[in-house]
Amino acid sequence: MTLAERLAEFICSVDYEEIPEEVIERTKIFLLDFIGTTLIASINEFSKYCRELFLEFGGKPESSIIGDRENTSCLYASFINGFTPEIYDWTPDHRQLVHPSPLAIPPALALTEKRGLDGRTLIESVIVGFEVSCRVSEAFLGFQFYTPYPPVFTIFGSAASAAKALSLNREETVMALGIAGCRGEGLQEWKAGDGLVKPLHVGFAAMNGTLSAILAERGFRGPKTVLEGRDGYLKAYAYKGRCDEEKIISGLGEEYRMMNTAFKPYPVCNPLQPVIENTLYIVKTNRIRWKEVKKVFVKVSSAGQNYPFDRSRYRPRTLVEAQFSIPYVVAASIVRGRFTHLELSRESLNDPDILEMASRIEGVEDPEYTETFLRDPSRIPVYISIRMKDGRDYDNFLDIPMGEPYNPRYEGKAQKFHEAIIDKFRSIVSRITPYKDLSDELIRLVMNLEKLEDIHELTDMLEEEPKEAK
Repeated sequence: MTLAERLAEFICSVDYEEIPEEVIERTKIFLLDFIGTTLIASINEFSKYCRELFLEFGGKPESSIIGDRENTSCLYASFINGFTPEIYDWTPDHRQLVHPSPLAIPPALALTEKRGLDGRTLIESVIVGFEVSCRVSEAFLGFQFYTPYPPVFTIFGSAASAAKALSLNREETVMALGIAGCRGEGLQEWKAGDGLVKPLHVGFAAMNGTLSAILAERGFRGPKTVLEGRDGYLKAYAYKGRCDEEKIISGLGEEYRMMNTAFKPYPVCNPLQPVIENTLYIVKTNRIRWKEVKKVFVKVSSAGQNYPFDRSRYRPRTLVEAQFSIPYVVAASIVRGRFTHLELSRESLNDPDILEMASRIEGVEDPEYTETFLRDPSRIPVYISIRMKDGRDYDNFLDIPMGEPYNPRYEGKAQKFHEAIIDKFRSIVSRITPYKDLSDELIRLVMNLEKLEDIHELTDMLEEEPKEAK
């Protein structure tokens, strides 16, 4: 069998009754995380522009836009609900390779709602979307960032999720994957623009994955060898041919990659998660006031970073540039004592206090730190030292971020991992009306998702446009 056939066999075989309980619980907790991050990002002006644009296009009002009273087509809903949460880069990260939530969840949500399906179907669809996204990304062995077109937002997970929601048979699912794989990926050159092209990559993947499954349902056919073929996906996107097909199918149906996926406490790229965490730990533990700081030294790996201490990093012009700027996130964390979406606003990017603090920061990339990361992507070493004007020094080393399921604080205690994500959700929705008053009900609904007979019971609660709470 081809790789697409093996994946299709898995997708069609997934049955709620046979899924391990811990995988079901993790699926629901990541869905809750997705809802929270999408609601807060829907306040952003670019999410509003996106919603207005697609609503102008029209389309059958069959699927919900999270944070909007208007419904739209399942294709447009997949795009908007994929694009929006990626604006703040606040969704789970699988071993620095892929963000599976905005790929797997929007198609599943749009299609289960369109067809009036139940919570169990949504769970099954999200699981296969997560699994396929993670496995295909793992096949590139972490070298995809060395290419101009990294398959970070792989469309295969979206197509898998949509195929499951549509109950496609095995042959149709193979065709959906084949069609999807021929759609291509985004370019790294997004970095040369204002940055909002990056979340567009996710929106396109979610929409095109949904479309691929619908086309397959209508009889369109794609190549069965889309992954490993002579001119297939792996050959097209592997850096210097470095890929491992076995990563896609090894343990398929027995080992769930979702269980190795980290959540993000902060709205930045994953390599900067421990940078912020470590900074805030030092600041809060020692009650540091930024005006008393003389200088800061930061040592990091080169994971996911190009020239992290280049002068251009010290004054980011856009939200996305800030999400990849070590000097900025360290400075903002010291000055504000926090790092939320508010630290990504235009006002914050031009805050003279933060810019002044950033000028006191210097750092280096440590090759040993990079080797540590390459051996185990759950470890992202960061050392930070803060020298005060009175000569005192405060420092700390951190290598496993709090969002990683392998963090010692969660060892053998999955419930603590889930509680940390619920705390994140509560913190996010506490900042937006009317959802700050609906958080308990939303948590209850999502954590009892398997009991919903119609997914509208959930989506109907997500149609109010959120506003910043005063």
